[in-house]
Amino acid sequence: MHTIAHKTTTDATGKFSFSNVQSAKDIEIAYWSGDVVRNRMPGIERLSNEEKQSVKIVAIQSGTVRGSIDLNVYPDAYPQIQIGDVTYTSELLDEDRTFEIRGVPAGKHEVLISGNRRPLKIPGREYDGAFTTSIIKRVPVIVRPGKVARADVDGDRK
Repeated sequence: MHTIAHKTTTDATGKFSFSNVQSAKDIEIAYWSGDVVRNRMPGIERLSNEEKQSVKIVAIQSGTVRGSIDLNVYPDAYPQIQIGDVTYTSELLDEDRTFEIRGVPAGKHEVLISGNRRPLKIPGREYDGAFTTSIIKRVPVIVRPGKVARADVDGDRK
């Protein structure tokens, strides 16, 4: 499979265009932003030339999940939300205590807190710096479009 990526952003009116796109067996448009859910529009290659001139994408407004983590209990915590094959992540912010995950689709989800980092040892191979973690906490959260949901991770270790 040969992938050629063309990147663009919308203008002030929400319009975008690509130039010099060669035909191919599979063409899709992938799109997202901090406030738009990651999504794809496959099948562009099946559109007529006229249809390709005015592709309309309906973007879905996302939500944000903010929270705090008790680093005394979870010193190597890493927050994420896994939805299908898409992982939404955040670095720890604010002196490594708070996090923010943006672009999350609306719905009921779980913030997964990974931790217990340990070296990944593979028999017959020298340790190369790889590591593994496990899910140490699950925090339910309801995400609404355009809203901020809280998911605080306290020290109860449940």
